[in-house]
Formats: sequence, C-alpha cells, structure tokens
Amino acid sequence: MYRRESTSWTRTLGAKEKNRVNKLENIYRETHDTILLYQSHTLGLFPRGQSKHARVRDNVYCAMSLWALSLAYRHVGWDKGRTYEFEQSAVKCMRGILFCYMRQAHKVEQFKKKQSWENALHARFDYITGDPVSDDDGWG
Repeated sequence: MYRRESTSWTRTLGAKEKNRVNKLENIYRETHDTILLYQSHTLGLFPRGQSKHARVRDNVYCAMSLWALSLAYRHVGWDKGRTYEFEQSAVKCMRGILFCYMRQAHKVEQFKKKQSWENALHARFDYITGDPVSDDDGWG
C-alpha cells in the first residue's frame, strides 16, 4: 500500500514499523555524529580520539558496526539511501586498511624468511596518508 508524499512515493507504515524506523533514525544520528563525521576522506580510516593515528582493530570495529547498520536498514526496507551510505563507508574503511597493509608487502616476504618482530606488520597508521606512525623497532 503506497501513498504520495510531496514528490516521492512512500510505503505507509504500521505502528511497529514506525517504531523500528524511529529507533534506526536515532541510531543513524548517533552513528553519524560519533563515527561517520571522523572518517578520513582519503583512505576511509577512522582516527583514534584526537590523534591522527588509526589503529587497525578500531577501524575493523567501526566497519563492522557500519555494515551491521546497513543490514538493519536493508531489513526494514526504509532506508532513504542510508543502506548504501553505511555499506560504502564500511567498504572504504576496509579498503583503507588493505591499502596500508599492501604498502608493507615487502615485510610479509621478509617475515616468511625470518619470523621475528622486526618483520611484523604495523597496526597503527596515519589516518590520512596511511603511513606507519612508528619505526620498525617501535611499537605499532
């Protein structure tokens, strides 16, 4: 059952569906204000706090939460483009992590030959450029 609202066609919602949509809208606003506003435009990584460092673990958690919200919007079917926004933000974040790791491919080859901490991959990067934030002998 559809009705016309201004210039777009929308489906009329029941009371339960309206409640779900309202909850998702609240979650969207919170997610947008706490996560999406801080995503890097270049690599899609999220900084840790006020620093310019991005940790892989934190970024994977952010990507997982964004992907879960996209699935919730897809399930409700009332997304206003938010499913696509969350999916693409999660994909951009994961691609950013992959980009940072691909720049360390030489270290993977060294690690295959000699498994030591000196050849381990970095887990902290500059969230704009993707460069490791510490030296090979430092932590991170």
